[in-house]
Amino acid sequence: MLVVVQLLPEEEEMITKECGIDAHGYTEEPSVVEPTEPSVEDVVINEEFVEVEKPGSMFGLKYKFKKSDFLNEGKKYILDLNSMVFVPKPSQK
Repeated sequence: MLVVVQLLPEEEEMITKECGIDAHGYTEEPSVVEPTEPSVEDVVINEEFVEVEKPGSMFGLKYKFKKSDFLNEGKKYILDLNSMVFVPKPSQK
């Protein structure tokens, strides 16, 4: 059973005022929140990179590493920035 109730214009206005809803259906004024800190995309890092040919590559493919990671003697695996995969450090034997 479907019941349709039709409100008088005065009743509709009263309901929307009590709920705090304006003519567009918003409960309050929409606001835009501005970020206070720069996002990761906004920060520019002056980073140096090293490109090294992949061992055994027949097509001259290269790894791309951060220079600081490549020169760090304590790391056995470093992140290849081209493939975003950790690979064995080419300078380690």
